[in-house]
Amino acid sequence: MDLTTALMLLPGLVIGLSCHEAAHALSASLLGDDFPRRQGRVSLNPFRHLSLLGTLAIFLLPFGWARPVQVNLHNFRHPKRDYLLSSLAGPAANLLIVAACLALMQMTRRSYAFGPAAEAFLSLAHALLTMVLLINAILATLNLLPLPPLDGSKIWVVLIPGLKGDFPAKWQRISILLLLVLLWTDSIDPVFHFVFDTVSRVVPEPDAMRYEDLVDAGRKAREEGNTAGALRACEEALAIHPRGADAHLDRALLEAETGDPNKAIALLDRAEATAYLWPGDRERLAFVWGCALLECAYKCVDANDFQRAEAFAERAVALGSDLPAGLRARAMARLGLGRPDDALSDANRAVALDPNVPELYELRAAIWQAMGKPDQAAADAAKAKQLRARQPPRPKPASAPAR
Repeated sequence: MDLTTALMLLPGLVIGLSCHEAAHALSASLLGDDFPRRQGRVSLNPFRHLSLLGTLAIFLLPFGWARPVQVNLHNFRHPKRDYLLSSLAGPAANLLIVAACLALMQMTRRSYAFGPAAEAFLSLAHALLTMVLLINAILATLNLLPLPPLDGSKIWVVLIPGLKGDFPAKWQRISILLLLVLLWTDSIDPVFHFVFDTVSRVVPEPDAMRYEDLVDAGRKAREEGNTAGALRACEEALAIHPRGADAHLDRALLEAETGDPNKAIALLDRAEATAYLWPGDRERLAFVWGCALLECAYKCVDANDFQRAEAFAERAVALGSDLPAGLRARAMARLGLGRPDDALSDANRAVALDPNVPELYELRAAIWQAMGKPDQAAADAAKAKQLRARQPPRPKPASAPAR
C-alpha cells in the first residue's frame, strides 16, 4: 500500500479501533466486570488500545488491529447475556461512528454554501469523513464474522445453541493467520464490496461532484447537438454553484452559438463579475472563451452573417487571448460589411503582431483588391505564397492498397 493511502486510512482506523475497544471495556464495566476499567481500557485515548504491530500493519495491509479487551465472565451478573452485550458493543460503536459521519457529511457536502474560502476545507473534510465512515462500516461488518479473535466468534456462540466458544490458543493463532491471508490475497474482497455498495447508497453526494457531473453532461449534450439539454444542465449546475465559472461560460457559449451575440456577451460579463476564479483560472477561461468566440465569428463569416461575426470578433479582441486571430476575424467581418478601411486597419495590426502567418497577407490582399489597389494586393499575395513555400509540407494520406 502506498503511503498516501495509508495516511488516509490512519485517522479512520485510529478512531474506529479506539472507540470499538473502549465500547467493549465500558459495556463490560457497566455490566459488572470492573477488570477492563482497572486496566485503563475505559478510555478514548488511542494509546490505551492500539498495538504497535497492528498500527504498523496499516502501512502493509489494507487493515490494522488493536489490543483486545479482556473480560472475566464470572464478574457478569448474567454471564451469557452480558457477554453477548459486551461483544456487540464494539460493532455498535462503529455503527454509531458511521451515523455521526453521515450527519456531518450533510454539512460538508454543501461545498459552495459558505463562500470560496471554505470550499477546499469542506471538500477535504467530506473526503476524510467518507474514509472514516467506510472504515468503521468495514470494522462493524468484519467483526461479525465467526473467526476468533473477531467479535463474531463470541456473538454467534451465544446466539446459536450447541456452538462452543472456548477456542484453544492454537486455533486462535491459526484463525489470525487465516484472516491475514484472506486480507493479503484479497479473498475477503466480497465483504468489502458489499460494504462499499451499501455505503454508496447512503453517503450524500457532495455538491462539488454533482456540479462537475452536470458541467460534463452539458458539454456532452452540446457536442451531440442537444442544445436544450445542454442549457438545462448549465442551469442546474448554476443552481448548485452560482459562482461556477465553467457553467457560466458554457451557458454564454450556448447563447453565442444559437442565440443573440449581445446576450451571450452580457452573460460573459455577468460570468466574469459573479464567478469565483482561483489564481490562474481567469487567464485559462479567457483563452477558452476567446477560442469559442473566434469559432462563432468564423462560422458567421462562412454564413455571410457579418454583423454577428463582427460582434463575436469584437469580444474576442477585447479578451486579447489570441489577438492576431481576433483581428483577422474582425477584419473579415468588416470587409463583408463593406468597410475595407476598418478591415485594413485590423489586418495591419494583425500582421504587425504576427508577420509569419500567410492567411493574414491573403486577407490583406483581398482588402487591397476591394479598395481597387491591385499592386498592393499582388505584393501581399506574393508574400503569402512565399510564406507558404517555407512551411513544411503536410504528410499525404496513405493510399489504399492495390487490389
